[in-house]
Amino acid sequence: MIQSLAFLSFVGLIGWAFAGYFVFLFYSSRRILSPTQRVGTGKKMKFSIIVPVHNEASLIARKIENLKRLRYPDFEVLLCDKSDDETSAIIEKATQDLPHFHLIRAKEKGRSFQNNEGLRLAGGDAVVLTDVDAMMPEDALEIFNDRFQDPSVGLVGACVEPEHPHVLDRLFWGSQNSMRLMESSSGHSPVVSGACYAFLRTIVPAVPEGVWAEDIYIPFSANTQGYRVVYDRAIAVREIRSPLYLGAFFKDKFRKGKDNIKEILRFFPRVGEMRGIWKVIFLTRVLQVVLFPFLAAIGLVLMFFQSREILLSSLAFLVFLALWRGGVWRGSDAPMRKMNILEAALISAVTGITLLGAWYFFLTQGSGDHYRRVAGVRNESPGH
Repeated sequence: MIQSLAFLSFVGLIGWAFAGYFVFLFYSSRRILSPTQRVGTGKKMKFSIIVPVHNEASLIARKIENLKRLRYPDFEVLLCDKSDDETSAIIEKATQDLPHFHLIRAKEKGRSFQNNEGLRLAGGDAVVLTDVDAMMPEDALEIFNDRFQDPSVGLVGACVEPEHPHVLDRLFWGSQNSMRLMESSSGHSPVVSGACYAFLRTIVPAVPEGVWAEDIYIPFSANTQGYRVVYDRAIAVREIRSPLYLGAFFKDKFRKGKDNIKEILRFFPRVGEMRGIWKVIFLTRVLQVVLFPFLAAIGLVLMFFQSREILLSSLAFLVFLALWRGGVWRGSDAPMRKMNILEAALISAVTGITLLGAWYFFLTQGSGDHYRRVAGVRNESPGH
């Protein structure tokens, strides 16, 4: 009897984490207006764009050209460089006639250190953090500004896709973007892509030492402070550097998963500060990322001690939730990519492997390198 109750509890938690949760988001989001439906002040904010740079001689000119094409009246660019190649010289030459572009020679190497150098010098109302390999659309700052007209919005993330994805990376990004758009529709996306996102200057004056995943820490901070966090498909950013082979793909996802675990555990003591839907989303993320590998192992063991009736009814319950989830995804405002059964099974397997790998690296490695970059990439020259 106890074994059966434990197994059914496991089935219920898994059903919630990967299906029921999205049904909940769909129905809760229907009561919340999107940022574009609200009337704001019409103020033109000043943006400070911070770009951490380390040995990017092959890409930095293309990034500067991308930033020069931004259509917006008031922004500054802080290129926080800690390179030991010719990157600094390329920046100086490319920006010598651009007074709103500034080369900041960082004192220490590392994304957090370099971002903090930029935050210390930023003079904007809002900050945009973006990577060298992230190509922003020309109207990105206009859309960021529009979203911040709603005073409840504290952070806006761009919808990012790799330009030359490995087949698994394409599936993974499609799944992740669908989930983030669904969560964003409720007002609280827990994660954005570090490739490009904007936040109000007052939310995080500086990134604490030991934080290596600002794209998790800063959204968690904004949500916990009561702001809405929007993952915006209207800001379509392309990453021109991405994993090209299987080993690089998993290494990249293991590293990002490890960072996710670390930041979830960092914020877990602050659950009491969280309110409303954000608390539900955060605790579900704990279940999905932190507890899932252990629950799955326990569930597989308990499965061998269940009757055929319990196993069949549990399977029927999970299939029902999966179909319901598919229905609400198709009925949502966010454009969700339809996966066939084989693709869905493949991405589920990849997710499971990623979670196990993330836990392994979390338990066996320290906080991370000072500067981490995807291995196995296709670099495009500025003229391409």
